[in-house]
Amino acid sequence: MSIDPVERDREDNANMRRLFAFALAHDANCIDVGAHAGAILREILRCAPHGRHIAYEPLPSFYERLVTEFPQVDVRFAALSNEAGTTTFKHVRTNPVTAASVSGRIQVRRRFRRSRSVRNVLTPSCRRDICQRS
Repeated sequence: MSIDPVERDREDNANMRRLFAFALAHDANCIDVGAHAGAILREILRCAPHGRHIAYEPLPSFYERLVTEFPQVDVRFAALSNEAGTTTFKHVRTNPVTAASVSGRIQVRRRFRRSRSVRNVLTPSCRRDICQRS
């Protein structure tokens, strides 16, 4: 029996909101990796409004929106990796949540691979264990 992906996403988001409300103190500090449109970041700010937060986003259009929408957050234009430098992402424009690092050996799902809606995006990367503002 397969689970409807929309319903699964709805349940996952509700569970995440409950977890954040339970686990985060008002002054907790958080990092959102792959912040995308800011849904998780919004929940982090709701539960921990007095913390210092960092958001990483490797896709330029999403990064720019996050900087504008969340001025209180340290938003960084970078992908996290085991190496500093640059990496190529395959961004599926028809499914904005889908982005995969090519150099990280994560592959875009087969149905999107040859689609015209996929574009390569070169983005900076920093080591996940020592990321610092440049």
